[in-house]
Amino acid sequence: MDDLQKDAFKNIDKPEHFDKAREIENEAVLFAKEVRKANRMITQLETEAENQENKNFSKGLIDEQKLRFRRIAEAAATKVEQNRAVVLNWGFYLDMKSEADKIYDDLILLYPDIVVKEEAEELDYSKALPYVLSKFLSSSDSLLNNPTKPDSQKNGICVQEKMKKSQDLTKRGLKVLTKIGECTEKTPSHQAVWDQTCKLKKIMTALDTKSQDLDKLLQRWDTMVKSEIIDDLDFQPLLAFMNQYVKCFG
Repeated sequence: MDDLQKDAFKNIDKPEHFDKAREIENEAVLFAKEVRKANRMITQLETEAENQENKNFSKGLIDEQKLRFRRIAEAAATKVEQNRAVVLNWGFYLDMKSEADKIYDDLILLYPDIVVKEEAEELDYSKALPYVLSKFLSSSDSLLNNPTKPDSQKNGICVQEKMKKSQDLTKRGLKVLTKIGECTEKTPSHQAVWDQTCKLKKIMTALDTKSQDLDKLLQRWDTMVKSEIIDDLDFQPLLAFMNQYVKCFG
């Protein structure tokens, strides 16, 4: 009982990585099983106390141990619950970060030249959770501020295809933030999730606008090319194209 009490209230260092957190959780579960064994032993002692000559004295000793054991059992159960919560929350963070990193990597595949300032990574998973999309958001901002300017109709079609894929990536990003928001609701972290969501929605709106403008540009471009082939000296298609080009990239 002394050993159980010592282990039950022993301070444990905060795990530095996920595997260590899982190891600590496993140790907490094993300890809880040891506590259950002690419970069976106390039950046996209670039975034995009934057969003692000084039954009241024996039962009094057992009652003291039962009270002591109850506190140990509560501490053991709390440890299992707390460490299990750590593993579940940390695992959820790693899953969300993995999804966010995949979205970011897919964006970089589309735009290899995007330069994003690397930020120091938050080691505390609970604080880092709302910001798993930060790199993607910064990259998307950079993309909007420095759009690729097509130098040919064919290149314009390629730019538009990339733009639409970027829009799909933002939708995937919104799903990630929605999942996180469902878990952080009514917690201090939720404001950060909300802020990130607002940023992403602004980016989505800007991408939608640019995509629509690019669609119009490609239509103007096609009309201009056809007019060029006909060579009817009509400058309107050229002017319409130039105006739309300035609107997109001016």
